Amino acid sequence: MTSKKYYAVASGRKPGIYDNWPAAQAQVTGYPGAKFKGFPTRKAADAWLKKPTTRQPSVNPPRKTGPSNSDTTPKAGEVTIYTDGSARYNPGPVFLDPPAFGPDGF
Repeated sequence: MTSKKYYAVASGRKPGIYDNWPAAQAQVTGYPGAKFKGFPTRKAADAWLKKPTTRQPSVNPPRKTGPSNSDTTPKAGEVTIYTDGSARYNPGPVFLDPPAFGPDGF
């Protein structure tokens, strides 16, 4: 059995202490700079709400944007395959036994 949990919302649509996640989540989802945290007791949630810390989980984590910094230069002795990504996970892992390529890569 899980114990009751309390959710303190310091910065959201309606700051306060909530006794269920769906109610608290409605206050922070999509709210810029939302600050919230879960606690096992109402007393602990109330204490945090009086002085909230700055490190909080995010309902909407930031997305990585822009070009990748990885090096895509072909390396000697490696096979490089370019794709548009439409075949991701299709058909799944491929195991070649015996290997399809000889020691010189062809």
